[in-house]
Amino acid sequence: MNPRFVGFAALLGALFFLFSMNSRGPTHTEQLSSQLFGEIRSIQARWGSGGEATVLKQQVAELHKRIADLERHAARSQPVLTASVALAAAAPAATVFEPLCQVTFGRKVCMRGGVEEACPDKADIDRRDGAVPTASGAWRLQAANYTYFMDRGLVSALAKHFAGGSVLELGAGKGCYSAALRRTGLMTGVRAIDGAPGVAEMTGGLVHTADLTAELQLGAADWVLCLEVAEHIPRAFEERLLANLDSHNRRGIVMSWLA
Repeated sequence: MNPRFVGFAALLGALFFLFSMNSRGPTHTEQLSSQLFGEIRSIQARWGSGGEATVLKQQVAELHKRIADLERHAARSQPVLTASVALAAAAPAATVFEPLCQVTFGRKVCMRGGVEEACPDKADIDRRDGAVPTASGAWRLQAANYTYFMDRGLVSALAKHFAGGSVLELGAGKGCYSAALRRTGLMTGVRAIDGAPGVAEMTGGLVHTADLTAELQLGAADWVLCLEVAEHIPRAFEERLLANLDSHNRRGIVMSWLA
């Protein structure tokens, strides 16, 4: 089937469900979302590749965002969250914490929530100031204002790649990448995990604490993101880290590993 025709059909289907939502009320949101997710999965199985497929993927990502908006609207009207609503909202979405992230090397430029903000007096350009490694390779943050680096161009590329799917970031630090990805609204959920002691308290629950060198059962996501983590893990624990990455993704892993 022509991908462009399928794309039009998907948009028409989305409009139908949106109108249905308005006329039937929030109690039908879960059923409508499930039906729309089914149509999206069917479309994804047929879209193939090429320029038209890229356009279609962007359209599907927008449909996912609309589903999440519908389910969040329903959640505010119902006392109990369904599993699908919990996935769409994701744990980090409930917090207002935004990490302060360094976005340039050589000169101190930081951002919080997409807005430039003054960096701490001792912004960590080489990551040696304010944090020390533990036996598992996780950082122990010595200073509350320890600042992680975030590549804004990489965020943009990752958001396009992950669009329409869920993301689990392992080794998230203070959540710079997870928070930035969440703000795009292109993913169905973004969760952040790090091994730094006390990181959950430091980030208001945006990042949860777990030992990446132990066997984890966090629930799978479509994509696992792991940046600048593996090079800090002792060799004895590398296999377990890789096993955790493998067991927690449904579609793929994006990772960096400095040799």
